[in-house]
Amino acid sequence: MLLPPHGLDENGLMVMLKEQFDISGGVLEFQPLGEDSWSYRLGDFWVSVRRDLRGHAPASYEAARLLADAGLDCVLAPLAGSDGRVSHHVGDFPVVVFPHVTATPLDSATLDDGDLDAVIGLMGAIHRADIPGQLPAEDYRLSFESDLFDALTVAEGKAPETGPYGARAHALLRRHYEAVTEMYEELSQLGRRCAESDVPLVITHGEPGAPNILRTADSYLFADWGEAMWGPAERDWFHFARTLRRAPDCRPDFLRFYDIRWRLNEISEYAAVFFAEHANDKEMKAMWRRMVNYLPEGH
Repeated sequence: MLLPPHGLDENGLMVMLKEQFDISGGVLEFQPLGEDSWSYRLGDFWVSVRRDLRGHAPASYEAARLLADAGLDCVLAPLAGSDGRVSHHVGDFPVVVFPHVTATPLDSATLDDGDLDAVIGLMGAIHRADIPGQLPAEDYRLSFESDLFDALTVAEGKAPETGPYGARAHALLRRHYEAVTEMYEELSQLGRRCAESDVPLVITHGEPGAPNILRTADSYLFADWGEAMWGPAERDWFHFARTLRRAPDCRPDFLRFYDIRWRLNEISEYAAVFFAEHANDKEMKAMWRRMVNYLPEGH
């Protein structure tokens, strides 16, 4: 996120960091990065105040810790606190703490075949891993289904006066109303076919796109494990194809399902933001730019 969260008690955050991770002193520096968390640098630690849009699932972060403990060095895992847990709360905000690493996200424009072979191999190793613990499993449904239905209902009526992007989002969704509903119908059919398939489930990251794969001086790290769950391998390979332009051979129905679900989830999230009270700030401007990637203006 580009702006600090409203309502976060930073003093309370520092108290929790001292109690759980023996971190004291230093300056908590906000980092304007990412789309699903508020990030802070504190010395040798990276503090992630979570905005997990599909719900905060501590088990997903626990899975990353277990994968790293099992020897998968490509997993950038959260640190366990003194109570043994990796997820803690400060007020209503979940907080996950990582070691700070010097790394840069992958850039698809500069990757060569060797880079791609390496990260594909590491993703495959994660898929072959087996760890204890209770992880959720893919249900082949739209994560933001209620938000999508609410947005379509708003689009059928009068434009909301909720902020600078309310009327614009309303006009955009009205223009693309039929296409969005057709996408949802196709998604439902694909989801049923995928659920009925005899497909082995593996541990999936959930969003291993280029921004979440970090290059260090001598290795690669998979970051941001908030979406980890059991699922078909295509749940991850879709993001490789989307952001890195290459993935192993996949089942077409599964790839199509994840493509449509990604677009509908993005549309639903941004519509929910713009159809609620919102400000005219750089966070909203960035969200608007992302929304028109999926529903172009003027078409």
